[in-house]
This record gives sequence, C-alpha cells and structure tokens, in this order.
Amino acid sequence: MITSELLAKIPNIRHGFLTRKTDSVVRDDWESRVSMAKQVHGTKLLWASERELKKTEADALATSELELPIAVQTADCAPVLFVPLDSSGSAKAVLLVHAGWRGTARHIVERAVEEFVQKVQGVKSLVAVIGPCISKEAFEVGQDVMDAFPHVKPNSKGIVNGREKFYFDLEAENFRQLEAVSKRLSLNIAVDRLQLCTHSDPEAFPSYRRDGATGERIISFIELSK
Repeated sequence: MITSELLAKIPNIRHGFLTRKTDSVVRDDWESRVSMAKQVHGTKLLWASERELKKTEADALATSELELPIAVQTADCAPVLFVPLDSSGSAKAVLLVHAGWRGTARHIVERAVEEFVQKVQGVKSLVAVIGPCISKEAFEVGQDVMDAFPHVKPNSKGIVNGREKFYFDLEAENFRQLEAVSKRLSLNIAVDRLQLCTHSDPEAFPSYRRDGATGERIISFIELSK
C-alpha cells in the first residue's frame, strides 16, 4: 500500500492508495469499510456521516466522523487527499477529491477546498497529496482538452491520424490549482506530489488509457482515527 510521508506525520490520520500490489486481505478489509460516492466527473462535494456505497453522485467527499474512511476510485484520474490543520496542528476533518481532466477543467479541487474550508472553522493550513495518476508523457489528448485549459501552453505532439495531438499534465494542473486556492484563501499549504504514473507501471496500477474498461481501480482512502 502506498502512503504519503507528509500525511504519515499527522497522528490521527490513516490513509493509503490500494494498488494491484496491495495484499488482498488488506485491500478487502478497506474496501469493506470505505464510503464512496458515484463518480460522474462533476464538482459536487458530499459530506459523509455514515457508510455509503455509490448511492449519491459526487466527485469530492469529506467527513468529520471518526473511523469513517472515505474513498475514491481512479485509473488515470488524480486522487487528491486533504487534511486541514488548526493552530494546534490537529485535524478535525478530511477531504478527498477525484480529479479527472473534466473535473479539473471545472476546478473541482479549488471548489471543494473553498466549500470545505467554509464549513470547517479555524483552518490555518492544509496538507495535500496528489496520488498516482497518468503522467504528461503518457496523456495524449486532442484539441478539446486543450480548449478546456486556455491558460495552459499547448505542448504539441504533432499530427496523429490527421489531427493535432498534445500532451497534458494533469498532475501539474491540479498542483497549480492548489496553489491558487491556498493563496486566495490565505492558507499555508504543503503538497506531496507522489508523481507515480498509472500508465507506465502496469504491475502496480490499472490504467484506463492503457487497459480500457477493465473495471480495475486504485482505491484511495483517508480516515480520521481516534
């Protein structure tokens, strides 16, 4: 199971990224307990107060409940985990975002953080982790994706099958949005960019771009523990 060194330093937080290499007993245990929404590449934030399994449409999940792990599923999209810290350095809630390119184009990270901070009083800083996702080198996209990010300088691959293709850096764009929202809200933010490419490591990660709709997914979870 992959973990973040930054989040591991926060005593009342449990988290992880369950991959193909994760022990099946460990994976089955977490999958049996997590709360997940029905992901639709939107921007809705769902606050979880009890276990729910894909009943409500949402691509961001938050909770302040103890021992209620929340999770998202990905297979190239970026999972982004958040822990807000108050002045004492403790966490009282957690946030988790599923950020594919469509959600990222709609600024799901920024929207979720803004809504989250409005509800969780006293947040002075955020620790965030961008988990395994498809890398720029593997993410070949068309003009439609580049049009959704007019501020991003096109990185053209050239003409492929009669159409111009580009490389898009999903991880870097989410990092940019994290910096933007933290500046706007005057928050200190520490970001752990794992920079693990789902497409280039088939032994560890499922990849929709590489494998198609196999149904396999990375499970990214975070939990407030006692």
